[in-house]
Amino acid sequence: MGPVPEGLQADTLVAARGMSPGMLKPWMVLACALGLFACFGDDAAEPEGDAGAEAGDAGQRDAAPPSGPNCENCTLAAVMPTPGVDCGVQSAEGRDPAVVRCVEENLASGTPFHAVAEQQGTDSEVALGWVLDEEGTLSRYLFDSSICGGSGCEVEGCGPRVSVVICDDPTFIPDEDAGAEQGTELITCGSVQDQPDACGP
Repeated sequence: MGPVPEGLQADTLVAARGMSPGMLKPWMVLACALGLFACFGDDAAEPEGDAGAEAGDAGQRDAAPPSGPNCENCTLAAVMPTPGVDCGVQSAEGRDPAVVRCVEENLASGTPFHAVAEQQGTDSEVALGWVLDEEGTLSRYLFDSSICGGSGCEVEGCGPRVSVVICDDPTFIPDEDAGAEQGTELITCGSVQDQPDACGP
């Protein structure tokens, strides 16, 4: 066998493969020079076993989605249809004459409309949305900004929700009947049909 190629002296190969000098054979040096097997510990370049798995798990945890579908964008403005007349938004501070009149007139005539009435919440923002569509179906959308009472989307099962019911036999609530018990609600339903939540956990 001829001389060992430059850069592949026997002591280098012995150290790289963790062998003793007595174990080194001439064919090993030649095989290394021809690239027939790895000589310098290439298999150490990639993580093995639990270390690689833990790195992958950490990446998945960092990329975890917020709780529930569309959690960060679960609002009345994002999910409530807006057909017909826009009757506006009534604040939780009291009944707004313009909103009240618009809802009363369009509900009585069956003209499609939509309106929002903010409510007094204890530990979250609450609002009711009313939508009368072209088919004459009245839907009520209830928005709660935090169904867990202050916890946001970062807590599993928490965050905002918009629930929906179909309102059968609706009745407008006139000012004289709108006491503290009903707050700023504008319509009462004779019965309701539960629908899937528009969004939320």
